Amino acid sequence: TLHEDENAAREDFFLEGDGGSVQLMMIFDENLAGLSQGAAVTLGGLKLGEVETISGVVDPLRFGDNEIRLIATARINPSRIGIDTGAGEEAFLAYLGARVNEGLRARLANASILTGGLKIDLVIVEGARQASFNRNADPYPELPTAPSEVTNVAASAQGLIQRVDALPVEEVMNGIIDTLAD
Repeated sequence: TLHEDENAAREDFFLEGDGGSVQLMMIFDENLAGLSQGAAVTLGGLKLGEVETISGVVDPLRFGDNEIRLIATARINPSRIGIDTGAGEEAFLAYLGARVNEGLRARLANASILTGGLKIDLVIVEGARQASFNRNADPYPELPTAPSEVTNVAASAQGLIQRVDALPVEEVMNGIIDTLAD
């Protein structure tokens, strides 16, 4: 069989569409837990594709340090944003190059606050540093990245608990009891 189940077949059709898919690579300075194979790649809330592989990279010659960076490859369907299926990969790469000049960056973001899962958002970053879309990167064209917008779930939950704890519940309850007693 070609696919494990009907959902896998639908997902493969979604990614390949009529015009096929394009492979991209992104290297994030942050090495955050939560991004996984199959995670969504979105543009303006629209799912364009999914993450195919994730690994770490240490390259002192390229980056000037020994920090571990997160490298993700993704499979993107250009027809999801209206790129003519007959235009091919080159048209999509040209589109991305023009958008990168306008500030398009890949950014890690929360996919689910409950599970801590991440996704990759393609966003226009206002005032972004000049960057280039490296169409000749190995193994796939490299899309520049921006710092993540990931909410720390534990800190958010702790903050909520602190705010609830600070509420004057006893005073309110005593006020209600006094009002009902009158």
